Amino acid sequence: MEGDAIGLSEQEWQTLDNAQQATLTRLAYSQLSAAGRTTWWTH
Repeated sequence: MEGDAIGLSEQEWQTLDNAQQATLTRLAYSQLSAAGRTTWWTH
């Protein structure tokens, strides 16, 4: 789950609104991209 990828439990993730989820998802993606781990995102 996306929440797990950024250190949130599923319950915590579900309490976020869509805008917060989108922001955190972009942040996590940019961090993974910077680390050269973009292949993780496609799984």
